[in-house]
Amino acid sequence: MMYNKTWQEQALEYFKQGLSSRKICKKLGWETTKKSTINTFLKPYREALVLASLGALTNEVVNNVKEKRELQVLYFDIENSPEEGYFWNRWKTNIAECQVKRYSHILTVAWAFNDGEVQTTKLSVDDVANEDDLTAVVDLAQAINKADIIVGFNSKKFDIKVLKTRMIKHGLPPLKPVKHIDIYQTAKSQMRFPSNSMDNIAKYLGYSELKIKTNFDLWKRCLDTDNFQVSNNALEEMRVYNKHDIVITRNLYKKFQGWATGVNVGTIVNQIEPKNHTLRCSKCGSDDIHAMEDFTYTQTSGFSLYRCGNEECRGVSRITSNGKNLVGVV
Repeated sequence: MMYNKTWQEQALEYFKQGLSSRKICKKLGWETTKKSTINTFLKPYREALVLASLGALTNEVVNNVKEKRELQVLYFDIENSPEEGYFWNRWKTNIAECQVKRYSHILTVAWAFNDGEVQTTKLSVDDVANEDDLTAVVDLAQAINKADIIVGFNSKKFDIKVLKTRMIKHGLPPLKPVKHIDIYQTAKSQMRFPSNSMDNIAKYLGYSELKIKTNFDLWKRCLDTDNFQVSNNALEEMRVYNKHDIVITRNLYKKFQGWATGVNVGTIVNQIEPKNHTLRCSKCGSDDIHAMEDFTYTQTSGFSLYRCGNEECRGVSRITSNGKNLVGVV
């Protein structure tokens, strides 16, 4: 196809169909080396997707002031590629920038809202070859912008930082502020499991859903883009592996919910339902709470304690000094 006044419209239509920049080039009959032209043209549309998810959330909150809407808890997980480089030693080695052959990027993302179906986005073989994870980045960013709370495993130090790094790489706008619960940090700070890995905690707690067994060979095969079928099959394996981790994360969160700190879910639910403001559990937001005969104390005051009646939570909160809300108790 020759360059003409209509290629932008055609490119935008292919973009709306979910095609990568490389595939759009092929559809237009262009050399894939002109992918940068497509990316430059589509950049404002990709930014708009992320910003639109913020706007959609704002409108949803406004439209639901008079109606009850469900708390949106998002479980999320990222799988990324290793870096490639040249080195002489394997132990305590600092890799200089000139030794780096290829940076890390996202391979797959997975997420689910509440008890809903797990969603995934994976890169194509062409995307991996071109380190083009933009679609996966936008999909997960949109999901987070629609969430009230996000939940992951080791997600504060890894997943959310990986996502933000790739977002700034692609020139996308920042995420909205969102409350973040990291199950790994809760386990490490409050318990003493034999091991703090996701798989070992799930096994220790008696869950039948454990991580899919794999090894580094899977990541190597994902990057073997010269062998299309090998890479394509590996990326599908990675997608399934990533998706299954969401199932485990969700199970663990429900087990840990009453122990989590740092996020007052009751405050969030009362904000969602301003006309139904009531005392709510700080751990899960339930209004099924019961006064205990015990108190907790600061240096100057004592506060009544409340136990959550939700069987998946059973968390303990204390009343605030004005008597209008409950807050978490460590």
